[in-house]
Amino acid sequence: MTMTDWKEEKTPGEDERFLKGAEFLRSVQKKPDRALHAKAQLGLAATFEVLDGLPDWARVGIAARPGTYRAYMRYSNGGRERAPDKKGDLRGLAVKVMGVEGKKIIPGMENAKTQDFLFINQPITAVKNADEFIGLMRALQNPVLLLPRLIGVFGFGKTLAFLQRAPKTLGAKITSVAWTHYYSAAPICWGEAAVKLHLSPKLAEDPNATRGDSPTYLGDEMTARVQKAAVVYDFQIQPYESPASTPIEDHGVVWSTPFVTVARLTIAQHDPLSAEGRKTSELIEKLSFDPWHALVEHRPLGNMMRARNHAYRLSTQERGAAPEPD
Repeated sequence: MTMTDWKEEKTPGEDERFLKGAEFLRSVQKKPDRALHAKAQLGLAATFEVLDGLPDWARVGIAARPGTYRAYMRYSNGGRERAPDKKGDLRGLAVKVMGVEGKKIIPGMENAKTQDFLFINQPITAVKNADEFIGLMRALQNPVLLLPRLIGVFGFGKTLAFLQRAPKTLGAKITSVAWTHYYSAAPICWGEAAVKLHLSPKLAEDPNATRGDSPTYLGDEMTARVQKAAVVYDFQIQPYESPASTPIEDHGVVWSTPFVTVARLTIAQHDPLSAEGRKTSELIEKLSFDPWHALVEHRPLGNMMRARNHAYRLSTQERGAAPEPD
C-alpha cells in the first residue's frame, strides 16, 4: 500500500443522518456560544512558516513552496459549558492561516484567502465515528438516563470501554497549553495523499508543574508565558499507510506512521493584555473555525469530517460569526 491508496467509505443515508445530527447540535447551542468548544482560553496572533526542503509528496497546497503567513490561534475547552479550566475536559486549538491563495472548498467561499486547521489534545476521538458522536451528545442531555442511553448507542461492552477511556480523553487535566500536543484526530487530503495533523510543542513539559485554581488559569498561564518568550510548535503531517494501520473512517485508531514536519507555528513574545492584544483576542472570538475552510488540496476526510461539513456551518449561522478575515 502507499499513502495515496486510501479511500473513503460512505454509508447509506449518512448525509441525511449527519444533517439531522447537525440540526440537533444547533438546537442545544447557546447563543452566542459555539455548539462545542464554547469557552476560549486565549486568542493569539501567530506566524505560520512553511519550511524548505520538504519531500516531493508533501510540497502541495499550503506547503507547495516555502513562505510565511499570518495566523490566528484559538485555544479552548471542549465542552458546551464555560466550565473552569481546572475541570477535566477535552482541549482544542483552532488555527486560521491568512493570505492563502488557491481555490477553497465551501461554495461561495472559493476565493477566500484563509485555511483552517482544527486540533484536539488527543490523537483519536472519544468515539470512532460521527453516528456514535451524535448518540453520545444526545445521551449527555439527560444525566439520569445517561447510562441506558449509552448502552443503547454502543452496546454494553463498548459502553464499559468508553467509560474506562473517557477520563483520559474527555476528562483530561493539563497544566499548560504551551507544552500540550495537539492532533487533528481525523484525516485530511494532502494533495493525493491522506494525512493526519500534529502540532508538536518545542517546549518540553515541566514535570513539576501544577494546575492553578483560577477558572481561567490556562489562559492566564499562557499569557504570562508569552509575555516573557515566544511559544513555538512544529506543524507535522502523518501519512496514510493501509486500511488496517491508518483507517480513514475509524477515528478511534492511533496512526503509527512517522510524522513529517512541514511548517512552524510561532507565537512571538508580546503582551496579550495590551490594547492590540485584546483587540486581536476579541476578533478571534468572533471568527468561525471550520475544517472545511480549506484548499481543495486539503479536503477533510472520513465520516466525522463529513458530519462536520453540516455541523460547523449551522453552528456558524446560529451564532452569527464574523466573515472570513481578508
